[in-house]
Amino acid sequence: GDTRCISRLFIYILTEKGCGMPEKLVCDRCGVTYTDDESIQSAKGAFKSWEALCAKDGVTPRGISPCPILPCPGELILKTE
Repeated sequence: GDTRCISRLFIYILTEKGCGMPEKLVCDRCGVTYTDDESIQSAKGAFKSWEALCAKDGVTPRGISPCPILPCPGELILKTE
């Protein structure tokens, strides 16, 4: 269905370099931002696992991984600058 197509498109976008634009991760709740490549690559690598956990809970992920700040319920969104 549409959800599967959107997920495939999202994964495709994640694997592209974004035309050389710098990437960053931003929490959609607390606003914490990560710009280092290690954090970005780690979050991208965790996306499939995060998507599977969300599916078990019956929800669609808003981001590519949960916010690492423990009390924060947010998710990290991949953005290009």
